[in-house]
Amino acid sequence: MYKELEGQLQQSDIVVSYSPHITSSIEKYNSRVIELKTNIQSKFLNKEYNEQDENVIKIAFAGGSARNKEFMTLWPALERISIEYKDQVEFHFWGIDISEMQPLNSPTYTKPFTTSYNEYLNCLTDACFQVMLAPLFDDNNVKLSKSPIKYLEITAAGAIGVYSNVFPYRDITDGLTGIKARNTAEEWYLGIKKALVMGQKNRSRLFENARKDVIKKLF
Repeated sequence: MYKELEGQLQQSDIVVSYSPHITSSIEKYNSRVIELKTNIQSKFLNKEYNEQDENVIKIAFAGGSARNKEFMTLWPALERISIEYKDQVEFHFWGIDISEMQPLNSPTYTKPFTTSYNEYLNCLTDACFQVMLAPLFDDNNVKLSKSPIKYLEITAAGAIGVYSNVFPYRDITDGLTGIKARNTAEEWYLGIKKALVMGQKNRSRLFENARKDVIKKLF
């Protein structure tokens, strides 16, 4: 299968990539590469920041089991937040199995993974999350080749994001269009805490900065 893929790359008139890391890998076989930017339909970028109830902040992750390793490492950060805030926060996990993790001290909800992207986006925009998590390790080329799709989805959801400080999220400015954290439990605790203590007004401002940034850059 690998040889077949090499052959298809070499014989193609044009190869489409969506990240610099993938482009670099393809160019070993074919110099005719077009690098596209990840995008999202503009209709999903019309929301204002979600702030339904200042007394309860919804913290969410929406993705899949590919982030299991990240959550195994960073879970202590969520435990600390749940101990401090208890019923003042809710945790929502979509597409990932957290049954092997230590229980949190806050209300926790799960939702199974869906293969329909349109259904996923529609549910995401209706969920009214305030803070969303985008952990990503940079321990292999597959992860380094990820697009900034979580930045787009989190903004479409009307939320602000806490992101791993890794290459795929290089265009997010810490404190301006998102919150970035190095991949340690301590850094992620501080990042989530920062999102919670900044208050509704500052979260709304950060979200609006992100929305304008996404529209302007048209990833």
